[in-house]
Amino acid sequence: MLRALALLALCLMAPCASAGPWPRAQGETFLSATYETGGPDDYASLYAEYGLSKRLTLGLDLGATPDTAKKTIAFARWPVGGTDRPLRMAVQLGLGYAERWRTPPFKLVITGGGPLPPLPGPRPKMRPVLQTGVSLGRGLGILGHNGWITLDTRAETDDALATQYEADATVGLKTRKGHMFIMQLQTGATDTGQTWAKLAPAYVRQLSNTTHLEVGVTAGLMEGNDLAARFGLWQEF
Repeated sequence: MLRALALLALCLMAPCASAGPWPRAQGETFLSATYETGGPDDYASLYAEYGLSKRLTLGLDLGATPDTAKKTIAFARWPVGGTDRPLRMAVQLGLGYAERWRTPPFKLVITGGGPLPPLPGPRPKMRPVLQTGVSLGRGLGILGHNGWITLDTRAETDDALATQYEADATVGLKTRKGHMFIMQLQTGATDTGQTWAKLAPAYVRQLSNTTHLEVGVTAGLMEGNDLAARFGLWQEF
């Protein structure tokens, strides 16, 4: 009985999730456009998935601030193991470009007296990246409603062999009317020692069978403790 309930929850939750181990149904397209404002920089993102087959999902992940692009990554995701188990697993492989901070080469040219020029600091630059990821997830019963829990992990390595690691833990609840309550912990680290963590609760209201409106906040848990509002629109085709 518990196994059947878990499988039912997976079937109900998979079409609306923009991440996790569940594949898109063959021929189905999912789009999510999100805008985050109030933090250090406004941030817009576009996320897309397409079910190429029963086991292969193709996707595109775009992000930008008002001034510059931040990432453009195309990816493929496929399940590992059986698709009839309560605990699901998938792997992901992506290629694209992402912003990375690097200190440019410094050349010292002595032309006469006076103070030495300051050393150049790190500067942002879009660099090619290889993305690898693993996702775990399962359906849950929460307060008599269907829910889910996922763990999405990613590693992005650029052309200088520098790697950035990210892990997102998500718990979601879907009401009988199709609305969703989502709590997500977003964490990351670089191989140079920089770390971050954010808490991102959201409410997703069902506008129709194929359209959802997302309203949420993103709160930094380290250093600046920045707080930003987030608005998004989800669409299925």
